[in-house]
Amino acid sequence: MQHQSINLRAIVGVLGFIPVALVFVTAPASGEDFKKGLAAYVQEDFETALLEWTPLAREGSSNAQLLLGNMFYLGQGTPQNYETALKWYRLAAKQGNAMAQTSLGGMYYQGKGISQDYNAAVEWYRKASRQRHANAQFRLSFCYQAGHGVPENKVLALMWAHLASANGHKTALSVRDNLMNNDMTQKQKSQAQSLARECVKNNYQGCE
Repeated sequence: MQHQSINLRAIVGVLGFIPVALVFVTAPASGEDFKKGLAAYVQEDFETALLEWTPLAREGSSNAQLLLGNMFYLGQGTPQNYETALKWYRLAAKQGNAMAQTSLGGMYYQGKGISQDYNAAVEWYRKASRQRHANAQFRLSFCYQAGHGVPENKVLALMWAHLASANGHKTALSVRDNLMNNDMTQKQKSQAQSLARECVKNNYQGCE
């Protein structure tokens, strides 16, 4: 099936470190219902967007599932419901949708709609990070700084900050610089850079 890139004002970073952002999602080129939902969403007609995207989500569209997750999380066109948001994020995440994997990780991290579980959060962040998702990489960096779901490790925190920054995460740049300027030896900095290069070389597989 042909796919095209659609520019969508989607709330993907609501679960952590990124505010409202403009993101790209893919949808079938013939997906008129998806486009109707998109047009409605941009006009803040959330009820219509929900109406158009719900059947697509039920049919298995991971992008529609992701967006429904966002809408239930924020209460757009529907009462806010973290449990339902979690359901749609999980369905999309299991299909390999990196944005949904990151959002699902955020739900586990914050304990919204489910019991807080840093280990599960890290697991989903890692899945998305393997797909070069900068927000997930940034969140992994934070987890390694704080020791949430993983042992505290400044080298790996810096490595993920390097990668998130290289993949376009603006906040990661300041985090990276802060890590490098505080309490890290030159050996640790060099090790983090080397690990980041090796991670890219291996297509983001086995980076830890």
